[in-house]
Amino acid sequence: MQMQFSAFVAASLLLLSGCKKDADLLECNLPVKPTKNPASFTTEYSIATQTFSFDATQLQTLTTSAGASVRVPANTFQLPSGVPVSGTIELRVREIYTPGEMVLADMPTVAWSGSFLESDGEIRLTAWQNNALLRLRKGSALIVSTPVPAVNQSSPNTATPMSLRTLTDSGNTRSWIPDSTRILTSTLTPQQPLYRFPVWRDSLGWYNVDRLWQLSPSSPRTTVKISTGAQTTTTRVYLVCRPRNATLPVYLNNQEWTLSGVPEGLEFTTVVLQLRDDQLYYGSQRAVVSASFRFALALEALNPEEIARRIRLL
Repeated sequence: MQMQFSAFVAASLLLLSGCKKDADLLECNLPVKPTKNPASFTTEYSIATQTFSFDATQLQTLTTSAGASVRVPANTFQLPSGVPVSGTIELRVREIYTPGEMVLADMPTVAWSGSFLESDGEIRLTAWQNNALLRLRKGSALIVSTPVPAVNQSSPNTATPMSLRTLTDSGNTRSWIPDSTRILTSTLTPQQPLYRFPVWRDSLGWYNVDRLWQLSPSSPRTTVKISTGAQTTTTRVYLVCRPRNATLPVYLNNQEWTLSGVPEGLEFTTVVLQLRDDQLYYGSQRAVVSASFRFALALEALNPEEIARRIRLL
């Protein structure tokens, strides 16, 4: 019994040796919490799904936590078999407006052609009844309004207005393809303009309010390289351009992370999330890109919670 108690005391002293007392708060430098991989990190720390339950036979206008709204006409949905839906259904919504949210959700802003996009919001809509994924009835549409991010509120509708794109997933690569829907800009209050657009696609899904980067044909572009230390297959690398509200994926090419066609003279933040020896590492670096620019990051082993906090601040 004495030996067991001594072992307990020794273990307690070892634990407390990494702690410090500040007033009534005991702070400890506890071991870094591991996680499985970047994909599981995305699942756990990405933007939460908001769920709205309502009567499918009644007109509904739903408002999300970030200020978007979805107008759902009565009798809009049907089962996959084509049978009209009645009773209670769920509309599930995810919304992304900042580069940090794009990184956490692994939802970059690149068109199907590889062109860079600046985004004023990505929103995902799905409708469910029990375990059945519902579809829009032919001729039906939801009316969606999304807030204009603060970075673009001074001129939300310029000479190159925003367009709507939907997400395509080829397995290894996700990109945005054009939608023919016209986006209107309306004003809820002088402080909060909104984009408004209908969605017709029967399966709903992801929508992106965006436009191609507007650059002069003579603007110099370069290939950016990013050094991440150890090369592993469980690494994600992004270039974030906050003035463009954009997040660009960087790809591994011949054992080196590179992205071509990056405009020179713009400020970017590179973000790296890497799994190594069952431990997540994180690094970021901000710089103005010049010709043949290389980011060299020192990655740091961190708890997933701290990594997510830093990413939200991008």
